[in-house]
Formats: sequence, structure tokens, C-alpha cells
Amino acid sequence: MTARVDPLGARARSDAAGGVLAGILLSVAFLPLPRPAALLVLVALVPLWRVLFRIGEPRRGAEIGAVFGVTFWALQLAWVPLVAIRTGESWPWMAWAGQVALLGLLGAAMGGGFVLVRRRRVPAPAAAVIAWVGVEWARGHLLGPLSFPWSGVAVPLARIPVLVQPAAWGGEALLAGGVIAVNAAFAQAAVRERRRGEETGWRRAGLFSLALISLWVGFGLARLRLLDDYQPRARAVVVQPAVPLAGKRGPLAQELALRSLHWGLAEATALMEEGPSLVVFPETHLPFAFQGDGRAAGAGPDQEERFVEEGGRGVAPWPWELTAEIQGWASLHDASVLVGAYRRDDRGLYNALLHLGPEGVVGFYDKVALVPGVERGPGGLVPGGRPGLLTAQGRPGVLICIESAWATLGRGLARGGAGWLLNVTNDAWLGEEVDGVGVTSPAFYQHPWHLILRSVETGRGAVRVANNGLTGTVDPVGRWNRVLAPHQAGAAVVLVGGLDSDPVFLRGGHRLGLLVFLLLVLGPIVRRPYPS
Repeated sequence: MTARVDPLGARARSDAAGGVLAGILLSVAFLPLPRPAALLVLVALVPLWRVLFRIGEPRRGAEIGAVFGVTFWALQLAWVPLVAIRTGESWPWMAWAGQVALLGLLGAAMGGGFVLVRRRRVPAPAAAVIAWVGVEWARGHLLGPLSFPWSGVAVPLARIPVLVQPAAWGGEALLAGGVIAVNAAFAQAAVRERRRGEETGWRRAGLFSLALISLWVGFGLARLRLLDDYQPRARAVVVQPAVPLAGKRGPLAQELALRSLHWGLAEATALMEEGPSLVVFPETHLPFAFQGDGRAAGAGPDQEERFVEEGGRGVAPWPWELTAEIQGWASLHDASVLVGAYRRDDRGLYNALLHLGPEGVVGFYDKVALVPGVERGPGGLVPGGRPGLLTAQGRPGVLICIESAWATLGRGLARGGAGWLLNVTNDAWLGEEVDGVGVTSPAFYQHPWHLILRSVETGRGAVRVANNGLTGTVDPVGRWNRVLAPHQAGAAVVLVGGLDSDPVFLRGGHRLGLLVFLLLVLGPIVRRPYPS
């Protein structure tokens, strides 16, 4: 009996395999491997584009894009269900499944959008850039509270300073366009060679990619050489308490927080001779809700119980004596203290960074971009409504936790007058020390890469203060310097600076992502399609 041949089914499986392989390869590029591994992003998507270049139906393009999207994001966000295993809670599983499903749909939009643009006589590499960059920009800007700019395709290049410099002109969107252009050139050559036996396909792709990468590297080297010197903006003490995740959420959270606050101020006192006038603690270091002038938000136990139950975060009223204690320390040393805590008003509870000085509470910043499913949701936190500009030394612009992934937030702070960027975060979710062994997810190392892009885009140096690490600085051209070992308590003095002139990105280069998105939307309309 002759076996039945199903060429259409075989082709469909082959196409799906291309999407899966591209998702795996791109995930590997995001792993904290030696720096050269970041270059994998320049070829990781070749299997995906080889498949999409052969497809003429938007529906099939959307299917392959969805396969790629689900594969990549299921691997890239694998640390989320690991939180469920560590904490015994079920919500991380639901958050992970929801995020992967939504991002898989965006992958479908990319694949289908590429086919639509390609059918309008747009060259395949250009159509690839338009589809990818357009959807990636929309993912970070147009989904409202579900916007998620984490892990753009160019983010791994932040580890190689010479390759990240074009972000000063066109931001992360320009870097992403370069990455996709190189991938698409190789993919198109492979498809042509297979279809028509052209021996010059790889040669053309190689010449195009070599020219693009040479221009890329040349620009980066020139910019690094020209901007090697920059102006100091602030000197600060950064405190890394290394409070374990269980300690930040358990019944002893308030006691541990106060104990580590006193320890941190004592460590800062020993470092004041080096000239800093600012001490920075990480995100949500104090599980207290500040309100009004810092006195307890209500005098009775009923009010306190309501705070403790709110959002399941173990948040208690702000003790009035704590303000007086920090104020006294700041007066003695003529310094300011920035500490992560909560803030409450009639709208609800905020994730905040408080600025305390000799005068008491000077100001605060409420986190604007909340993490979907974690901070935002029923019984969750309330988003803030104003930029994070504080009056501390050098006028820092504050980005709390994942806000460092938003290019719009960094640009807004720089345009508003920020002299440097400050990213405070609690990465105990992403990695900590368990029984003397560091247990970390790839996201633990990926998080600082986003801040490097923000520094290059804005020309502002940055300081990153994390509960468990990585704590360090970024200079205005994107060179990272870790100052404290991960998962270990410590304090250190850091110096942060900025460039004398603003990068092109601040003067209009931020519009590149919007332009590419408009090309994605209008491309299928403005040109006559190929004959069917």
C-alpha cells in the first residue's frame, strides 16, 4: 500500500518550524552569556524571514508570526512562573499565560502586516523593517495600560557600547531597524538562492550587511572618541540592602525594612567624607504608606488594618517618628535621602520614591508605568500622573523599576530638565541568594540593559539602585559600571555625569518609531499591489 504524501502539511510544518527556531535563537541572544553572544540578534531571525518571504497570504503570515511570538515570549518570560514556584502563589502563572497570549497576537500582527506591505511592491527587507519596528513601537506605546516595551530586538546590543550609539539619533527604533535589515538581507538572499540558484545572492547580502555594519561601527567608534569627556552632575551613596523576597512580603517586613534603613544610613555616614550629599535606597524599601505631612494616615487600629490588607502588600501607615529620624540625619550631614516607599491619597495607593531632607519631606514621585497583572489590576496600585523630576542634587529624573524600558519616559525627563537618570528597583523577584547560592533569571541581567539605552538616547548618565542588584552606573554614552556585588548588602559612592549638548533623539529623533508605524498602517494603501 502506497503511503499518502501531504506536501501542504509538510510545508506548513516546515514553516512553523522556522518560526519556532527563530524564537529560540532570539531568546538565546537575550541570555547573560559573554558579550559576543549579543551579536546573535543579527542572524537569529533569518529562519523567520525566510518563511515569511515565501508566503503570499496575510493569514499565513499571521500564523507564522504568532508561532514565533508565542515561542519567543514563552521563553523570554519564563522567569514569571518561576516566581510562582518560589512564592507558592498562583497569579504568576495567569500573568505569564496572559502576557504570552497577547504578545503572540502582536507577533501575528507583525507577520500579517509584513505580507500586506510586501504585496504593495515594497522591497522585502524594507517591508520587514516596517512590519517589525512598527509593531514593536506599537507594543510599547499604543496598548494603554497593557503597553510592554520590554525586550525590544535591539536591547542585547546595549552590552556592546560601540553598537548602541545610533540610539542617540533615532532611539531604540533605529537600532531595531538596523538589526532587522541585516537579518532580512541574509534571509532574502537564501530564498533567492533556493528558488533560482543565484550564486550572487549571499554575496549581495554580505556586501549590504558589511556596509551597514561598517557604517554602524564607524559611527559608534567616532562618537565614543568624541564624547569621552562629560560633565559631572551628582555624587551619591547608593544602598543595596539585599532584603530577601520573603522578608519584603512576610510578617517581619516592616521590622526588616527599618533595620536595613538604619544600617544603610550608618553605612552612608561612613562614606560622607568622600563628598556625597545624596543617599539613595531602592524601590519599595519601606513598606509604609506616606500621606500628608508623614504622620500616620489615621490614628486607630481599624485604619492600620485596612492598610495591611490593601493589595496584599503588607503596607502599614507611615510612622511620624520616621520622618523626624531621617530629617535629623539629613540635617546633621546636610544631605538628602531618596527612599522607595508607598504613598496614599483619595485615589488609592502608589508606588513612590520619597525625597527627604533637612526640611522634612521635600517631594515625591509616583510610578507612572505599572506592571500589568502585577501592580495594575483589581486591588492594585494607582498610576502616578507627573514626571519623576526631583530637586535633589543635579535634578535627577526618576524611573521606577520597569519604567527604564520606556524611551518616552526617559526622553520626557531629559526634556523637562533632568540632569541625570535614577532607576530604583526591587529585583528580588528576578533573582536572589538562596542557601548561599545566587538564584537568578535572565531578566535579572536584562533589566539594566534598558537603562543603558535610555542614557544613550538622552545623553544623561544614570544610576541604578537595586535591592538585590545589579547596582551600578551608566555613563552618557552607555558604558555600564557595576559597583556592588549582586545579592550582597552594601553601600558605595557613585559619580554620575551628562553631556554638554542634547542628542538628536531629544530634538526629534523620537519620531522615527511613529513614522515607521504609520508606514506599516498606510503602506498597504498607498501603493498598487502586485497582480494576483
